[in-house]
Amino acid sequence: GDAGGATERHNKNIRFERCLFDGVNRENRQAISVIDCDGFWASDNVFQNCTKSTMPGTIDFEPNANAFHIIRNIWIERNKFISPGGTVGVITFAFNSSTCPDPHNINIIGNVQEGSNQSLASAFVYFATGRAVSATSSEHKITIKDNLGDGLAVAGAPMVLWAAKGVISEGNTWQNYTQMAIIGYTTAGTQTSRDITIRDRFVRCGSAVDSGLDAHNVDGLDLTGSVFDDCGNGTGSSAAINFKTGTSSRVKLNGIKTVSPTGKTIRATLKDGGHTFTPATNECFSPDIGSMALDFQAIYSDTIWTSYTPIIEGSTSAGAGTYTVQFGRYRMRGKQVQFQLKLAVAAGHTGTGIIEAGLPTLASAASGNAEQPIPIMVNGAATTGGQSGWINPAVTVNSLGGIRCFHTATGTLTNTT
Repeated sequence: GDAGGATERHNKNIRFERCLFDGVNRENRQAISVIDCDGFWASDNVFQNCTKSTMPGTIDFEPNANAFHIIRNIWIERNKFISPGGTVGVITFAFNSSTCPDPHNINIIGNVQEGSNQSLASAFVYFATGRAVSATSSEHKITIKDNLGDGLAVAGAPMVLWAAKGVISEGNTWQNYTQMAIIGYTTAGTQTSRDITIRDRFVRCGSAVDSGLDAHNVDGLDLTGSVFDDCGNGTGSSAAINFKTGTSSRVKLNGIKTVSPTGKTIRATLKDGGHTFTPATNECFSPDIGSMALDFQAIYSDTIWTSYTPIIEGSTSAGAGTYTVQFGRYRMRGKQVQFQLKLAVAAGHTGTGIIEAGLPTLASAASGNAEQPIPIMVNGAATTGGQSGWINPAVTVNSLGGIRCFHTATGTLTNTT
């Protein structure tokens, strides 16, 4: 509007189809800037030589500070972006206002990026609203599918998703980007992403940094089936996936594949000192990572052991003692729990009754020694026969139940007290 956009009005069902946008010398702003639109199509266009280095990117969705500006029902399909420039993203969603509605129903499908004149970590897709997403927030409903991005090892990143919720990125190939994809960022809340599913192929991404994908603050990141091929820069900290400053939960690395034909990827995953996992919510089954290190924590896994701190207690009174060895680790697959532990206590433990060693998680039976025996070795027991441990699911003061220890000193199962 000619009043500077202060009066509420809306654009609806705007289409750009089979057009050529040529910035010629990249001294232009965006090729298309969208401040307000409900129903936007950019289909089968060619964008070349857009945009100058101080501007966001080729197609920029950027509402002004008005509460009524709408960005929803967006389709960007089958376009070709040739040597795009800019400092934020080829396709950018950046909000200056916390008052306008959240964007909704965004579809980025079947596009091609050829080369890059972007600055630093400017991404193919950039999404940041600057507002927190919670478990009860509406999903943005973002689909990124069947795109081919090639930075030609000049610059750029596949995607940057800050405070996005409800993203499915699948069937995309991202290759030859100097920077890494970023999920969430260093500030919790306004930069925490939730419910992100990525099933893509990353090839030679992060060549100027140490990873193909960085995860910071994220609740719900599913990388199942993603492939990381020669990502990173070949240094000792180079990893396909780097968990950097932040907190993550509900992360799935099931069936991920990492390969390194030229030695650029040293580790499958790396955890920085400033990152906190939530192992009880994470999964890692059947990763195809060769001999690469997997620096990840997940209770639900056929690959990873998670540490826990077992204890010694008495079945009648738990008591306490001084430990000289206290080691435990476990993992889960469905209802099956595998665990190992080793304990040693100095003389003088105050527990009474049968010796019990603490379990990593509560057993399923309601009470009693209901489970099958497990192999144990109790040093110092006066035995002439074998030794056996039985699961006691009953919760005690100090543990989630324990392994009750028995021996066969006279050929009969006897309490080890």
